Amino acid sequence: MKKYIVNISNEIKEIINLWDPLKIMDISFHNEYSYEINRIIEELSKNISAQDLSEKINKIFKSSYNELYEIEKNEEIKIARKILKVYNIEEGRGIL
Repeated sequence: MKKYIVNISNEIKEIINLWDPLKIMDISFHNEYSYEINRIIEELSKNISAQDLSEKINKIFKSSYNELYEIEKNEEIKIARKILKVYNIEEGRGIL
């Protein structure tokens, strides 16, 4: 189970870093979003839909970065669906 969680963490890290909502990855550390990634992983352990996860992603990043966090409409839902799809997580089931 621990290996599975590590893989999930690495995959989510890759998804979030490629998304790079603050557009800072070329000038920041590779672990810039580690706090937010850990919070997203916590949400995945719950029964969650893509819509709910996208709302959590919004709250997590706004809590961390306030007005610096400005993204295009529907980006969070796309990221939430990508995260759920990578793990074949059915909406509302959770990972644990």
